[in-house]
Amino acid sequence: MFIYIQMDVGIDEAGRGCVFGSVYAAAVIWDNNIVNDYIKDSKKLTKKKRLEMFDFVKEYAIDYGIGVSSAKEIDEVNILQATQLAMHRAVDCLKLDFDHINVDGNYFNYYYSETSKDFKPHTCIIQGDSKVKAISAASILAKVSHDNYIETMSEQYNDYNLESNMGYCTKKHIDAIQKYGRTVEHRHTFKMPFEKYM
Repeated sequence: MFIYIQMDVGIDEAGRGCVFGSVYAAAVIWDNNIVNDYIKDSKKLTKKKRLEMFDFVKEYAIDYGIGVSSAKEIDEVNILQATQLAMHRAVDCLKLDFDHINVDGNYFNYYYSETSKDFKPHTCIIQGDSKVKAISAASILAKVSHDNYIETMSEQYNDYNLESNMGYCTKKHIDAIQKYGRTVEHRHTFKMPFEKYM
């Protein structure tokens, strides 16, 4: 007897709130029979544990993909649509066909599958990275991929304290932008606190 198992994809992003660099997204098809207490919202894990779980997810996921949208694209289309681009690119990397998409958050552009030649149904789930294992796994892949990228960039832009702020708008980061200006990797359409009064 043939038993059909529905294939669901979980999607999450990392770096959306940064003022520096690309936004990352990951898509994961996860086997819920594989249980690990550390498959959870990546923000609830230490850096060391995230790195361990990054390898675990890549090893045990049925399928996964990682997508990126650059700072230039963010400035061109806005952060919401650039995040959608990164999410869709992550799904594009999947090798397997699937039935449904679960997305962390409250917004998602319909995804058209070239494989099945149709728009895949999706569900937006607030705090989905704490509720759906595939989204939790995606949050880990996206977060670690983003942070690895920022750490690589920090070697080139060491005046901006990137290893500490991970591209987010901390006081030291703001002070560096005021002193040195923005790099080509900064998001030029994002307003700094000091610019709001100019």
